[in-house]
Amino acid sequence: MLESVGHLEKVAKQWNVNTEDVLLIALNACGARSPLTKPRMRSSSAWTPAPPTRCS
Repeated sequence: MLESVGHLEKVAKQWNVNTEDVLLIALNACGARSPLTKPRMRSSSAWTPAPPTRCS
């Protein structure tokens, strides 16, 4: 789905979506490789907060 960080940024800009959301959608759609034998697993992510923005 995503080929590089540049591709991630292009998709986010094209669809006006945060890059973090694009990453989560891609992970959900494509999954992740794991050495575990379980077919499903849970994960958690933490993002560095973006600086606050001002609304005009």
